[in-house]
Amino acid sequence: WPWVVAGLAALVIFPRHEYDLLARQATQCTNGPCQELTIPTVGTVNEASVKICRENPSKCELRGFEMLISATGTLEQDGVYPLATTVPAINECVKDESKCTDEMKACIAGDACAIPGFATLKRVDKAPEAQAQPVAEAAPAAEPAPAAEAAAGPIDSAAAVAAARAEAPSSNFAAVVAAIERYEEDPEAAQNYKKVTVYKEDREMAYPLMIATLMGPGFLGLALASLMAAFMSTVASQINWGASYLTNDFYYRLIDRNASQKRLVLVSRVNIVLMTIIAVFIANQVDNIGFMWELWGGMMAGMGLPHILRWLWWRSNAWTEIVGMVVGVIVAFVNLVLLKSQLSALIMGNFVDGYTAVPIHNICFVSLFSGIAAVIATFVTKPVPNDLLKTFAEKVEPMGWWKGMNTHGNKQRSIKFAVLLWLVGTLSVYGIMFGLGFLVRLEMAKGAVVLLLGIAAMVALVVGLRQADKYVPEKAES
Repeated sequence: WPWVVAGLAALVIFPRHEYDLLARQATQCTNGPCQELTIPTVGTVNEASVKICRENPSKCELRGFEMLISATGTLEQDGVYPLATTVPAINECVKDESKCTDEMKACIAGDACAIPGFATLKRVDKAPEAQAQPVAEAAPAAEPAPAAEAAAGPIDSAAAVAAARAEAPSSNFAAVVAAIERYEEDPEAAQNYKKVTVYKEDREMAYPLMIATLMGPGFLGLALASLMAAFMSTVASQINWGASYLTNDFYYRLIDRNASQKRLVLVSRVNIVLMTIIAVFIANQVDNIGFMWELWGGMMAGMGLPHILRWLWWRSNAWTEIVGMVVGVIVAFVNLVLLKSQLSALIMGNFVDGYTAVPIHNICFVSLFSGIAAVIATFVTKPVPNDLLKTFAEKVEPMGWWKGMNTHGNKQRSIKFAVLLWLVGTLSVYGIMFGLGFLVRLEMAKGAVVLLLGIAAMVALVVGLRQADKYVPEKAES
């Protein structure tokens, strides 16, 4: 539990909203003039401070900058608002303030802008006689901006922009928007917008940053030692586990049924060395651990439906699981490694409106195709013999569809009851997780309510499981 709470704190508290804002501001200051921005708990972010952090990290005074990673690419691919939808929404805001979000108001007024796509727009002012009052210049500030325009005309330099802002505070949204006719896309700015250095949060640095910030020298060393111990034990167990599979389930069963124990030990050692070399090679090819979890999750997704079918459907056989697993591994590798999620985005986009290639959608994509392949393989292969099905049904009392072989046992173990327990169990897991997350963020009221809901669901789950276990399967009549 202490590590669970610490992990939740790392994910919920670090990174925080401040670091997301720091990433956007660092992007702006790296690619051109930027308005100085003071972020609580981070510091004052301007061109000079960002330059120091980039060129001399040891002298960086921006707390949390070490959690950012830089990459060259399009900001659109990093989760910004699509340019096609930015213009209509901004123009609706210009016409009707009730349709404005706080982010839109900040961008239009010239404050720190949280809509990166806003940098690709240029402002078209009303005719001077149509303006109700003098207005301040409202150049966008979140990303490399096109030439900003004030009421008197275009502003071409950072110094002029700063002078205009000093003359009239940019936070006066009403005065600024009164002079604006509309916004439209600036093709030149949009082209430059796609060729910038992007700063993003590196969530893998969340946990190290938290322990470095909150723990003293003694506890810090203890935490690092425990992390290394956990890493070593995991690597050792996984490699030995894999070697045992290769030795017992592959070599002994399929290659040499008469192998001695001495021979099997030697084969196991060779497998351990080979697996270690392969693991080191793959680790050196991966940029972040998140991608490996996504790939692993995609490969394992292919086993989900076959594993469920084996307990619910009499027609499921060994080929159901073999085909589901193999297709899942192949589809996950092709989709994530070779095509970079383009395949899932293309196909799943027909099912999910606004589909984007994110891990959960990739897992759904792999599950869909591996599940279809597993069901097809089930129908084109021979079913399990009836005598084996009957023995299994009498011993396990599975729920589901078993040709009437499971009708004499525990009536409490029905699909409806199992689905109910599954929903209650899911509610308990997420209730406790998010409840603890709200508490470590000091949102006490919300955290207490969600946590109590999760605990109540957990109690209901335990009671439900005990209720099911009270029913002893009856013996079939001879």
